[in-house]
Amino acid sequence: MVLPHWNAHATQHNSLCAGLAKLGISTLRLSLPYHDYRMPAELQRADYAVSSNVARTIDATRQAVIDTRGCVDWLEQQGYESIGVVGTAAGFGLGLLITKNLEAIRQFLQHMLHVDLFSAEIYFFTRIPARIDAGEVTTVVIMALALSFLATLYPSWRAARLDPVEALRYE
Repeated sequence: MVLPHWNAHATQHNSLCAGLAKLGISTLRLSLPYHDYRMPAELQRADYAVSSNVARTIDATRQAVIDTRGCVDWLEQQGYESIGVVGTAAGFGLGLLITKNLEAIRQFLQHMLHVDLFSAEIYFFTRIPARIDAGEVTTVVIMALALSFLATLYPSWRAARLDPVEALRYE
């Protein structure tokens, strides 16, 4: 599942999805509430997703979670079984890559944008402190995989209890 970043345009992640498809990885791009196709006509940005209207922000966040869960459920019904594993692996890889290169990324953005990101006078450090703790990373990965697995148990248990004749009767 591809969840585009804040204020992404409707077609902005299509090339990412196409590239993943060339690698044999199926993707489903989800439009978040108040983004791209779901944005009210009077808006240019996704300002309603997070705004001073706390009730609207809570509603938009809740809707995003419901939409994401619905997409995961639909993918599982379509036979995609390794959603949690692929997501965990991608998050693990990107997290390590970004953490290892965080200072280089900051310097690159600083050079490209001509701004002083994380000024030492304000943040009291000259480089972004980033440390990878193998124990913490391992714990998070194992927990994510365990939760992905546990989330499949209840639907599997319900499906196993279902009488096939009874289920097909109403089809």
